[in-house]
Amino acid sequence: MGYIRIDLLLDMGKTEDISSQFNGGDKFFRQMLDAGVADNKFIREIVSMFIEEGMQSLISLKQGIEENDLTAIQLYAHKLKSSFLIFDMHEAHEIVASLEDPSLNDQQENLKKHTQLQEFCNDTFKKLKLKYLA
Repeated sequence: MGYIRIDLLLDMGKTEDISSQFNGGDKFFRQMLDAGVADNKFIREIVSMFIEEGMQSLISLKQGIEENDLTAIQLYAHKLKSSFLIFDMHEAHEIVASLEDPSLNDQQENLKKHTQLQEFCNDTFKKLKLKYLA
């Protein structure tokens, strides 16, 4: 089974088929719609909340890395990890999983990982906004 055109399903009035290029969240939202537990408004709220909380968690994660605070690093990495899977952000999931592992704690390496994570998330958040919130 392929990905659905979630932009049409959600009746967002998009003229381009973003789902052919970006499918973040399609499977999860399709399951919610099929189960009758979500509608367009609820999906937009989930996406909006994910972006807002994700940006805040990325800031807190960076602060934890800069302060070499292992508890904060693990907390925010873990918080982000499952959300990334919901939105099919597998690369981001791998990065935060490595940050969450205390045996891999190297501040300079963690800062590099955070930069990579931030860039990936910024790009994905833009795509999510265009696809679900525009």
